[in-house]
Amino acid sequence: MRQKFLFNLTLILFLFFLTLLVYSKFVLKIHSTDLVSYSLASLGSSVGVSVSVPPNPYNTLASQLQEWQTRLEEKEKLLTQKEIALNQKSVFQGEIISKLVAALLIIIFLLILANFYFDFKFRIQILKSAKGKN
Repeated sequence: MRQKFLFNLTLILFLFFLTLLVYSKFVLKIHSTDLVSYSLASLGSSVGVSVSVPPNPYNTLASQLQEWQTRLEEKEKLLTQKEIALNQKSVFQGEIISKLVAALLIIIFLLILANFYFDFKFRIQILKSAKGKN
């Protein structure tokens, strides 16, 4: 009796799915492959599987690499900030040095002009004293 019930149930379910397939093919105009893939996707989304493995050096390697990468990115950001600060500092120091060089050049130019002036005055005095003796 039980076997006959299971056989009849299987037959009824088969006919039900067959009518659904024919209905979807002709009335809804859905291909059977699309229907199967949708059904499997729905089944796959409703069934969840979780597997856990105890941590070991091999399965924690990816997380360690990710941590190292984030540390390296942080160090890179710090180095970039230090470079920017050093560039600004060097520009400021370069401006100071260029101002000092310009000031020294002006002082040297003034000293050269003073030398020419005093040399000119000294030669005039020598010429006057030479004319006075003659």
